[in-house]
Amino acid sequence: QGKYLAEAIPIARRTAGDPPGAQFKWNSEVLWAVDGYLKQATPEKRSQFIDAVKKGWVHLDGLYGNELTGLCRPEELFRLLGCARRLSKECGVKIDAAMISDVPGYTWGIVPALAHSGIKYFSMGPNHIHRIGHTLEAWGDKPFYWVSPSGQEKVLCWMAGKGYSWFHPGLLDRIKNVRPEQFFEYLEKLEASGYPYDMLQLRYSIGGDNGPPDPDLPEFVKSWNAKYVHPKLAIATTSEMFHEFERRYKDKVPEARGDFTPYWEDGAAS
Repeated sequence: QGKYLAEAIPIARRTAGDPPGAQFKWNSEVLWAVDGYLKQATPEKRSQFIDAVKKGWVHLDGLYGNELTGLCRPEELFRLLGCARRLSKECGVKIDAAMISDVPGYTWGIVPALAHSGIKYFSMGPNHIHRIGHTLEAWGDKPFYWVSPSGQEKVLCWMAGKGYSWFHPGLLDRIKNVRPEQFFEYLEKLEASGYPYDMLQLRYSIGGDNGPPDPDLPEFVKSWNAKYVHPKLAIATTSEMFHEFERRYKDKVPEARGDFTPYWEDGAAS
């Protein structure tokens, strides 16, 4: 992961002059890797990284790990955001979004923990098939405001309808191998289901879990947007995506309350 952070910055620098939406950005889905990278980085590398964060080339998502939240006591949930609070001050940026990948289900206590640390947005990208119950079927591509147990806080949540792994081998694979029809078929299914929004979240993680940055992504997006009137593709940080979605649809998003029953905690002891 440290190697990927170092690889992402030159790609972002090289594409900084590309059209909006085609400029490369790297989402650090959790801060464990960032924390480790900064601890061993030279002063020069550390300065380069912080500069990349300030420029929006590298995005810091708030949670420390892809946690099994159902195992956490309240204090542990809050400590998952401690690194985000520290790095926000060190880098001089606002960290207002978080994500969890692969893991399906999240304890209700995560909502106040996120909200009290300034996290307004929560991107969910569970495994697309393995021991997830009806998670994707019930909540995929159905954004909602998750209201805390006290009713005093809420976080805008969005579960990617294809989970976090649509671009893994055996599914779509890398972006350069995607056939346009595969995107269009997805949109047609959403339209048929009554999907009410004109934005969609796609998680781009390649080569399996812990995939690297893809230098082919900016050129694919640039070529796609030059060829097709609709839909337009945009490489975005988690915060950028949520800010734009909330700007368009804040008053139309439903609220939900209750525990998002976790599925994988039963395997933790093994």
